[in-house]
Amino acid sequence: MKALKDLTIQELISTEITDCPCGKIHKMPIHGLELGSNALESIGRVFQELTITRAFIICDQNTKQASFPLLLKELKKHSIPYQVFEFPEFHLEPDEQAVGSLIMAFDKSCDGILAVGSGVINDLAKVLASISERPLVTLATAASMDGYASNNASMIQNNLKVSLYYECADVVIADTRILAASPPDLLRAGLGDMLAKYTSICEWRISHLVTGEYYCENVADLVRHSLKRILDLADDLLTGDLQAVEEVFLGLYKTGLAMGYAGISR
Repeated sequence: MKALKDLTIQELISTEITDCPCGKIHKMPIHGLELGSNALESIGRVFQELTITRAFIICDQNTKQASFPLLLKELKKHSIPYQVFEFPEFHLEPDEQAVGSLIMAFDKSCDGILAVGSGVINDLAKVLASISERPLVTLATAASMDGYASNNASMIQNNLKVSLYYECADVVIADTRILAASPPDLLRAGLGDMLAKYTSICEWRISHLVTGEYYCENVADLVRHSLKRILDLADDLLTGDLQAVEEVFLGLYKTGLAMGYAGISR
């Protein structure tokens, strides 16, 4: 079989891997990734493919400021109507109150959800998309975490941090013009999230040896390969270099896919 690390991102998304030596069938229920400079220009086609005619946009003050100048221009160009729900909190928590606010504000005439943000917005949108049974498109505003491609939502339930599982976003749009303009701390967070994968892979392997937990060297190698590429570009990342930002986002995205392939959130 062709190693996962040698597959293109589109092959990783769309190909069902049935001949992995680990014996597990690897597949991801996600339609696509639009990544690169001017990736936002694909939103008209993406909405058409998902039959979204009216979008329910979820954002907060920061993600609105980061993306709306470009986003609203594209929505207007494609004559896409929308409704905006903006969280007023400066520090938003993914808890019952936030989910309740979304549900109460949701306009049933909207046949699709557009999540504008990164970690918390992304997770809250997964919950709403699952409950409302609407397709979900995520517009990434920072290369800060690996949850864009995963079906895992890190939520706070009864004051306890839990991992809940919903559908992945149908399509993720990652425009490097927006990603590169995010605060430096968020770029560092993305790099740090990737560096932590070295420990994660070791823990996964140790658990396999000690407890017999499922382990796939093919999936682990996909993450290692992404890590190597990102480390090579680490110095350029904090200067806002578009290529470095794109590679870090791609590495984070592949890590999310890897978690989905393995069926775990480690």
